[in-house]
Amino acid sequence: MPGWSQTWSTLAQHGVAGSVAFTLAPLANNSNYNVRGAPCQEPAGLEANRLPIVMDPRDTDNAIAWLQSKDANFKPPTYLELFNEPDLSYADATPVTLPKESAKNLTKLIAAKGSTHLISPVPAFTGSDWLKEFKGNCSGCLDSQVEYIGAHVYDIDPAGSISQIQNLHNQWPDKKIWVTELSPATNPGPCQFDSDGMIQYMTTLVNSIKELGYVEKIFWNTGTYVRDATPCSRPIQDHATGMTAHKDDRVILEMILTYATRA
Repeated sequence: MPGWSQTWSTLAQHGVAGSVAFTLAPLANNSNYNVRGAPCQEPAGLEANRLPIVMDPRDTDNAIAWLQSKDANFKPPTYLELFNEPDLSYADATPVTLPKESAKNLTKLIAAKGSTHLISPVPAFTGSDWLKEFKGNCSGCLDSQVEYIGAHVYDIDPAGSISQIQNLHNQWPDKKIWVTELSPATNPGPCQFDSDGMIQYMTTLVNSIKELGYVEKIFWNTGTYVRDATPCSRPIQDHATGMTAHKDDRVILEMILTYATRA
């Protein structure tokens, strides 16, 4: 079936070595990633190089069972992100989870991580004190067990995005940062770039991020549905038709993702 296989092929041609999806389970097991109403036929390269996410407390027990699997063929994930935007309910579909609750919920999972490298919970609001409060309630978690600080960075001004990242680094100077969502906007909102403007924005921002020296990976957020697409936020996958990246997206992909997600 066309769709995700074509998309992954497009990405791989640009040197992309990884991706993020909003799921702990494989894409084929999550109906949100269906193509033409059927489970996606997920290419091996996509799943093998996908960053799984423990989306919220409802995923924690499954993540622990996964990490502790006794299956002889089990290969633990290299990386695992903990909690996606716990400080924000997305369309009332995800729970708001306070730092103290999160620490209590994740303690057993963090202890079970084995060889898997953990990315911190990623608040929706980069400048908040959520992670500081989480650390205060999870002894040792952000000192040694959780190796990377995750960030979602949105600002129509590249300088504003860099400022967010710098401020986060100042809070966690001993940690590498993974920017697991990056875009000027996920909705049309104030972002009115045309394709050339979008490319210039990303060129400026990605080059500035490279110069920081402490951002290990960045991922371009292309999560908007086709019907809502703008140059600021155009998806790389049309679930209805199976079509893949727009030609302007491919310029952006070539420029950003070869740096962003290459191991």
